[in-house]
Amino acid sequence: TQSTILTVPGGSNGADAAYNCAITSNEHAKTAHKTAVNSNVFTISPVAKKATTAVAQTLTCISGDVTEAVDVSWKDSAGGPITAETEGYSIIKGSVDTSTKIQKSTLTIEADTLKALTTTSPLTWKCAATSTAYEASAISTFQ
Repeated sequence: TQSTILTVPGGSNGADAAYNCAITSNEHAKTAHKTAVNSNVFTISPVAKKATTAVAQTLTCISGDVTEAVDVSWKDSAGGPITAETEGYSIIKGSVDTSTKIQKSTLTIEADTLKALTTTSPLTWKCAATSTAYEASAISTFQ
């Protein structure tokens, strides 16, 4: 067996596209045997929200154009990773709604975590996603 990896630069990968992989094999008497390979691009749409520190706040990250669940990651306002074990936060990765091809992941920030913030400036928490269908796919840009 032989594996080939097609790498498409991020700037050229804004929408689903089909690429042809052509294989020529003297051993198996194949000449330019073509196989279509789909890029399966998905979108991420974070939802902006104004929040209070008096109660817990839930943020939603929407991944669209997905047929299989994506692995959603979150970063806090300082750029640090948030995991299921991070105190003061709760993450629900969500699942794909097959009728809409949308997966909603939520991050709940506990009120005590918000109250502990020492800034009055707006803060941004970000999400990104990785395909679970393609092991070698890179994580998307945090948005």
